[in-house]
Amino acid sequence: MGVKPNDIFSVEYCEHQEEIPVYPLLDETKKSFSDRAAYVFNSWFDDFCTEDNVMTPESATLFIRAVTNEYCTPNDARISGMFKAEDKN
Repeated sequence: MGVKPNDIFSVEYCEHQEEIPVYPLLDETKKSFSDRAAYVFNSWFDDFCTEDNVMTPESATLFIRAVTNEYCTPNDARISGMFKAEDKN
């Protein structure tokens, strides 16, 4: 993803326009996402995965629409590229 230590991402809950406090994205000690970032990313996954607890190209389009307000299709090059690179099933 190209994320570096001390990168700052600002997010809001769109439905409430609630500003989210600043949290570090990476935990330098563990060399991974911070606990708070992992919580947010896992929550997003839970919100958009299927009942079988997997992300599909179709559910990925719903995620993209929700977080970017951009319409795309399951055969969008970004989605198909991600699934080609990351899907191990």
